[in-house]
Amino acid sequence: MVIREAQDYGLSLGATKLTKILVFSDVKAMESLKPSITGRPAVKAPYGPVPAAYESALETLKATRRISTSPIVSLASPDYGRFNPFELNVLKTMTYDFCFSRTAGELTRMSRNEMWERLSVGEALPLSSYLPQEEVPMSALEIQDLMSEPGPGVSSSS
Repeated sequence: MVIREAQDYGLSLGATKLTKILVFSDVKAMESLKPSITGRPAVKAPYGPVPAAYESALETLKATRRISTSPIVSLASPDYGRFNPFELNVLKTMTYDFCFSRTAGELTRMSRNEMWERLSVGEALPLSSYLPQEEVPMSALEIQDLMSEPGPGVSSSS
């Protein structure tokens, strides 16, 4: 479906953009407290996160003549009925945004977060590591402890 959407915009789609669209569509679903669209966890790859078993899924699509590769082109109509309206909207929006506003290099750089840096290639990458992190407000006790500590250059034995 993503491949056909890119084609409809007159764009060719490479593996880097395709994988980032899929991964960040899943992140967008998580932000909205919805289930994963791809149904697959992400794993670390050299150019950022990819859906697990991404390459075998592409090979299956290629073997069944639904796509060709280099560039990735859809040869068959996608089954839009497999997606609910929310999923279709997210996938279409991410495809449009990522294809028109970012290069593959930019997507690679933005996908390499702190968690990605710590993992080895092939290890599972929690999509939650891409969610905005909320700052937890300090409790009254923590504030009181901070206020009772001496400031810089102030000796506590004076």
